[in-house]
Amino acid sequence: MADVQDIIDSVMAQLRPDSQIHVEVSIPQMLTFINDAALDVRNSGWMINIADDESITFAQNDYHYNVPSAFTYVHELRIENTTLNPSTYDEAVDLHFWRIEEDVANTPQFTFHTAFPLPNGKKLKIMGQQRPSLYTSITDTIDAGMESFMREASLASALSYMASARPEIEFERSRFVLSQEARARAERFLAVQPMRFRQKPNGRYVPSR
Repeated sequence: MADVQDIIDSVMAQLRPDSQIHVEVSIPQMLTFINDAALDVRNSGWMINIADDESITFAQNDYHYNVPSAFTYVHELRIENTTLNPSTYDEAVDLHFWRIEEDVANTPQFTFHTAFPLPNGKKLKIMGQQRPSLYTSITDTIDAGMESFMREASLASALSYMASARPEIEFERSRFVLSQEARARAERFLAVQPMRFRQKPNGRYVPSR
């Protein structure tokens, strides 16, 4: 997996082999360009699958549980099978037994129907999706599968930033052309959205996410 630093290194290598490059485009500016690219995929509806959250344990007579903060959509809930070691999650909770709603403090919660037989002491496996990440550090990991788009979109932004408003200068004109080419490659990645990043049709939206 690539991290933010890997994307920055790749972009810097393509800009030009010049010791002055960090004067023209700083690391904080590159982080801004990368987050601009991340916002593009978030606003285009890309989703990251999450299928391994087992942080909730059922309690007796408790029909309400906060939805973990990472989830934007939830498409399936599964109950822990403790007869095996390690536990498995073979039993899905029927869709009519649960819903997602906000409590009085506007906190998203799973609400189970009172007819649902609560499996006291067993864990709940949540399967759903989250929005693509935003990044605060160069050590943050880029969402898997999005590396190429992030590189090309960030490269386009960096080249556009470096190009001056003097098109009569060949060097600046070439930067602008390269920026357009990188932007076109990024847009092709954005348009051909892989199935793995598409919102699942049966996903239930988590309010305010």
